[in-house]
Amino acid sequence: MRWSKKTGYGTAFAVIALAAGFAAGISPYLATEHPKSRFSGPSGFVPPIVETLVSRNSSPSASYKPETRSGAYLAARYAQSRHDWAQAAKYMKEVLESDSENIALLKRHMVLAMGAGQVEDAISSARKILDIEPDHGLGLLFAALEDFKTAHYDQALMRLDSMPDGGMSAYVLPLMKIWAHAGEGVFRHDVLEDLAIHHFHAALVAMYLNENTALEKAARDLIGKIETAPNLAFRLAILLSLHGHEDQALTMMEKLQAHDPDSPEITDTLKLIQGGGQPELPAIISSDLSPQHCVSMALYDLATLMIRDFSDESARVFSQMALYLNPDMQEARLLLAQVNAINNRFDAAIAYYTALRPGDESYIAAQQQAAGLLAEMGELERAEIILRKLAKDHGTVDALVIVGDMYRQAEDYKKSLSAYDEALKQIGTPVPAEYWHVLYARGMAYERLGQWNEAETDLLAALEFQPDHPYILNYLGYAWADRGVHLDRALEMIHKAAELRPTDGYIADSLGWVYYRLGRLDDAIPALEKAAQFLPYDPEVNAHLGDAYWHSGRRLEARFQWERALNETSAETLPALRQSLRDRLGGDVPPLPSTPRQSDVSRAD
Repeated sequence: MRWSKKTGYGTAFAVIALAAGFAAGISPYLATEHPKSRFSGPSGFVPPIVETLVSRNSSPSASYKPETRSGAYLAARYAQSRHDWAQAAKYMKEVLESDSENIALLKRHMVLAMGAGQVEDAISSARKILDIEPDHGLGLLFAALEDFKTAHYDQALMRLDSMPDGGMSAYVLPLMKIWAHAGEGVFRHDVLEDLAIHHFHAALVAMYLNENTALEKAARDLIGKIETAPNLAFRLAILLSLHGHEDQALTMMEKLQAHDPDSPEITDTLKLIQGGGQPELPAIISSDLSPQHCVSMALYDLATLMIRDFSDESARVFSQMALYLNPDMQEARLLLAQVNAINNRFDAAIAYYTALRPGDESYIAAQQQAAGLLAEMGELERAEIILRKLAKDHGTVDALVIVGDMYRQAEDYKKSLSAYDEALKQIGTPVPAEYWHVLYARGMAYERLGQWNEAETDLLAALEFQPDHPYILNYLGYAWADRGVHLDRALEMIHKAAELRPTDGYIADSLGWVYYRLGRLDDAIPALEKAAQFLPYDPEVNAHLGDAYWHSGRRLEARFQWERALNETSAETLPALRQSLRDRLGGDVPPLPSTPRQSDVSRAD
């Protein structure tokens, strides 16, 4: 169940603030500077070591061998500035080989190694830090992870009790404590705060220890906070159902449905439990309610809060901590993929996405995300291989649609059209309403290929499904206006689109253009001027405005707009428009249309 305004943590601002506070505790070890800003002089000279490292969207290559300690340090900082934590941790480790007691370097390496998934190295640095600063919070936290991993709960409790207050203390520290006590067979609800996440884990601990009275109380407490944490209540309802507490599960699901009556997921799960069925366990929850796995879930939840608070690098650290305790947590891998994608580390993100197994809940979505990133990198053939495999192995029609969208955006309309044809063949006829967008997309591909009759058929079919969709109205209306056909209906459609999207510059341009085709210059010019305000560097918009100015007698302004449009074109991208603008500036200005063209075969009526 994905987080949303209705199903997520909602108004748990206190928890988000705590997450942000702890992220601030990590940030000193994550701060970076661009090498040039720090090491260049007034003349802009960049030392050779930095010059070697600087390239677009890159970090030091794996084959780069620093010759000095300062070189390794610079390489680490530069790699970190490029969000390449694996390389940054590697170079920082090399620096530490010649200065192993440097506390500042140890702290930086500890965080970098954890964020890179090099957990053993991170914990090794944490131990060295604790030898020097026994109360260092992050060091104690990282060392406690190993205690949970090895089930040394008494040692974990000693470390957790030594951690200073502040940052995450009111969020994750009590959760780790209650699970460490649970590992020793003791239920200690007194270490928790009145937070929904704490009541949720209190219920899990009670379930783990078979403390039914405590379980009932924790479930009631969580129901009392259902408006701020419906996602947690949903998780717990399913767990209650699967562990033989059907009555409590039904009570919680009924409260959830009252809170969000429009959620099909809640309604379907409630019906399933009412019928004696067993709902599927959410991917985030391990079937093993052990201290190790439940602390992993708590760390993952904190990571999701951090990424929503734009602390994505801190989210990286906590996701790796979660994976260390539960290597099977695919949700943590997806979050790491998201963090890498945010920071333009597409190769790393793709590696996380493609590492998911075909049986995983998020496998298909992850493969589609990987293909999307490959497309953004310009590797369309690799993306297509992934998507076609999805279509073949899983019957995923959407994968074929994505292939079509991908090639359409790359302006390869023949390949785009072929993919849409395959998708619609698989969908079958008549096309169901849920696939109206494929007709719309194929119609655009047909139009770009000059196959107007086919394009018009698809666009009209899409409009039947979505009569108030502003972009279908605009696309079809503009196409008619550009051809000089059905101008009255085109005006009606585009005017409606403009009312639905009053700040869309392209729709404003379409409205001005249909007025222009009708010869209504007094109406055309204000609409085209509005479009030019929204899209001041769009050459077609400026060309349209220039045409309207010219035919209204505003010749100097027309030439200015045409010059402006010409400056935004090139022979490679817009050769036809570029030539037409040169013709206009040379005096060959097309006359104002007076009557609609009747030569086009049209299926509008």
